[in-house]
Amino acid sequence: MMPYTFIVYVAFFVFLFITIILTNIFFTPAATYAFMSLTMVEESKVILFRMGMAEAFLSGLVAGKMGEGAVSGGLKHSVIMLTIGYLIFVKFVGVF
Repeated sequence: MMPYTFIVYVAFFVFLFITIILTNIFFTPAATYAFMSLTMVEESKVILFRMGMAEAFLSGLVAGKMGEGAVSGGLKHSVIMLTIGYLIFVKFVGVF
């Protein structure tokens, strides 16, 4: 069942990659034009951060269920994904 756990991690990293691309290449330059304000960019970052943390927690539980057969086994995956997600959001997205 290890490939399924790997797929969950890959899906989470794809979400993080798309978030970085959206915030740095699309949202931030769009704020320099007239159709998007800086507050909208910051609100978008916060929404994406919350979505990322929810996805990290729930994906970790799913990875534990698939990989170890128990949802409680997914707590370690959740903690790993939450930590990685938080660090990436702070470093590359600039949420805080």
